[in-house]
Amino acid sequence: GLLPTYFPAESLPNTVIEYLAMGKPIIATHWAEIPKMIDSDKGKAGILIDLNNDKPDINQLANAMYNLATDTQLYKQLKANTQYAFEKFSMEKCANFFLN
Repeated sequence: GLLPTYFPAESLPNTVIEYLAMGKPIIATHWAEIPKMIDSDKGKAGILIDLNNDKPDINQLANAMYNLATDTQLYKQLKANTQYAFEKFSMEKCANFFLN
């Protein structure tokens, strides 16, 4: 999954949740709540790139894409972490959060 966003309205993007649900490792910007969204007790479910002058750092983006495409161990680890990062978005956890 690729989301190199810097758009203010994408502070908690549903796209990240969808990528996690589908078991897709994510490359996204270090923006708003995205770092917390892809984090889990087991580790991150993706690679975060920095913003440079309020835009995604193109070199970091290219390196992250290359590394994810060529490093099978990295891909497998990040993919495994997607299920753990997705757990916080389960309907039961979300409902309990709002009801309590």
